[in-house]
Amino acid sequence: MKAHPTLNGIGLAGLGLVGLSLQIFIKTAQLDPLGVVAICAATTAMATGTVLTKKWGQPVHLLVFTAWQLTAGGLLLLPLALIFEGIPPFFTARHGLGFP
Repeated sequence: MKAHPTLNGIGLAGLGLVGLSLQIFIKTAQLDPLGVVAICAATTAMATGTVLTKKWGQPVHLLVFTAWQLTAGGLLLLPLALIFEGIPPFFTARHGLGFP
């Protein structure tokens, strides 16, 4: 199944480029090489997931499918978060509200 770009999609991509250029071309902004690599990896992963989902279909309900994708993504990012950020110094009940 081939998907062709729509006028709406092209317009939204253009809007994204405008937003990106506003961030990049501000005099105080600097490109972070690690950030560039991270966003390229994230974009590649998202595109790969989208293509594979269209090719293979959804074996379960959309909500369940999305939950599994988010769980897998979180588990893949956990080691990187622990390496680069370390274990949080403290954890409160207020922080726990972000988990449900």
